[in-house]
Amino acid sequence: AQDKHAHQKITIALSQFAGGVADIMRKYDGHCIYAGGDDVLGFVPLHQAYDCAKALSQSFKSQLETIAQSLKAEQVPTLSVGLAIAHHMTPLSVIREYANQAEKYAKGDHIEEPSQRRNALGILLDVRSGNQTKLRFSWDDTTAHQAFAQWVNLYLNKEIPSRIAYDTRAIDLRTKN
Repeated sequence: AQDKHAHQKITIALSQFAGGVADIMRKYDGHCIYAGGDDVLGFVPLHQAYDCAKALSQSFKSQLETIAQSLKAEQVPTLSVGLAIAHHMTPLSVIREYANQAEKYAKGDHIEEPSQRRNALGILLDVRSGNQTKLRFSWDDTTAHQAFAQWVNLYLNKEIPSRIAYDTRAIDLRTKN
């Protein structure tokens, strides 16, 4: 924002996004704990979490797209989403820390190429044995999203073994990627 008027327009767009977050989360059986600007915290059932995250990202982009164009921004602001998956007995303070880690992973500061940062979904899975698995892909990477959806559907339809995630992870660990 170059002036007060532009700053107000951005603030209004962010407020509109934040005002709609609770409704979006309810559509996915979730509960919004906090929504302010581009910061969101909530709980969503695992089977709805991916779709909810995607809907939030799309809502953010559509709310900010018009203002970005009117201000002649180089790119439309995007939402990086961190999704933490943990056992239900994990203390909430620990889950909150996992969510922070997932969000940082989604933002991609660990990635060397600046153009590949942000605008992504970061998932952190923490299993009770102490192992963590992270997954990250850009919202613009339709191939990755299609592959992810295919894996989920194969799993839900019992077309792949229930241990596929463990076996895939073991292969990855043994072969060093």
